[in-house]
Amino acid sequence: NADPDDNDDPTDNTSDTPIDLAEAPSIGVAKDAAVSGTGPFTVTLDFYLENFGNVALAEVQVTDDLDAAFGAANYSITAAPSIVADPGGGLTANAGFNGSADQSLLAAGSSLPVGQTAQVQVTVSVTAPGSYTNSAVAGGDPPSGPGNRVTDDSVDGNDPDPGGNDDPTDDTGDTPIGLAETPSIGVAKSASVAGTGPFTVTLDVYLENFGNVTLDQVQIADDLDATFGAGTYSLAAAPSIVSDPGGGVAANAGFDGSADQKLLDAASSTLSHLSPNDTAQLRVVVTVTTGGAFTNSATAGGDPPSGGINRVTDDSVDGNDPDPGGNDDPSDD
Repeated sequence: NADPDDNDDPTDNTSDTPIDLAEAPSIGVAKDAAVSGTGPFTVTLDFYLENFGNVALAEVQVTDDLDAAFGAANYSITAAPSIVADPGGGLTANAGFNGSADQSLLAAGSSLPVGQTAQVQVTVSVTAPGSYTNSAVAGGDPPSGPGNRVTDDSVDGNDPDPGGNDDPTDDTGDTPIGLAETPSIGVAKSASVAGTGPFTVTLDVYLENFGNVTLDQVQIADDLDATFGAGTYSLAAAPSIVSDPGGGVAANAGFDGSADQKLLDAASSTLSHLSPNDTAQLRVVVTVTTGGAFTNSATAGGDPPSGGINRVTDDSVDGNDPDPGGNDDPSDD
C-alpha cells in the first residue's frame, strides 16, 4: 500500500524494505544396518545425509566409531566406504576408513549443496555375536566458516528428519544391530573290535562346533557300565587326543567309564574349549571280557559365551561324521 495512512499523500510514507539473508545452515543424518550370516556376521551400514539449510555446506563429514560399537578386536572392514547416491556430486568416500584410528567416512573437501541428499555405505565383518548399538555424527561448514559448523547425531532408519519439521537435530537414536548367538555342538562315535575274547574295543569319538560362538567347558560323557555292564570291562588305553587342530581340548587320564565318565579334562578352562568350525577326535581302548551284542553312545556339551544356562548338548550318532545329514544341525542325527 503506497499510502498506508490513507491521507492521499503517499509522499509522507517512506521506509526501507528489510531483506533478511540470514545464513541458516543445517545437516541431518540417518543410519540403518542390515545383517547376514551366522558368524562371522556381515553388517552393511548405510548412512543417509541431507542438507536442510539455506546454504551449501563444505568439508562435509560423517564419523563412525566402530571400536565403540563392536569392540576393537571384533570386526574388520570388508568393503570400504562407497557413495551409493550423491545427486549433487560433492562427496568423495574415504578409502582409508577403518572405524578405529580413522573414523571419517568421507574424504576432505566433500560438500553438500542446499536441499541435496546422499547415501554412503560401508560393510563390516563382525566375529562376536551380541546386541550392539551404533550411531554416527555428520557435520558441515557454512560459507561463514568452520566457526559456525553444524552437526547432527544420527537417527535410526533412512530418514534424517522422521519428525518432518525440517529440524533433524531433534531426531536422534542409536541404530540397533542384533547378532544372535547360535551355539551348536555335534558328536559321532565309531567302534572297532579285535580279538575273540577278551575283546579289544577301540572307541573313536568325533567332535565338531557347528555354531557361531566358541564353546567353553566342552565335555563328552560315556557310561561304559551301561554299555558292557560293571565288572565286565577294563581300560586298555586311557583317552587320548587323536586330532585337535584348534588345540582346545585335553584328555582326562582319570576316565574309567564308571565313577568318572568324562573323556575330557575339565581341570582347566583353557583345555576345554572348541572354536566355531573346529573339530577334534578322541580315542579310548577298552578290554571287554564278556561276549554279546552291545550298543554304546556318548553325549557332548559346551557352554556358549552367554553361560551354562544356555549350554548345548548332542547325543552321538554312529560313524565319524557328527552331521551325516549335512544340514549343519547335528541334533537331528
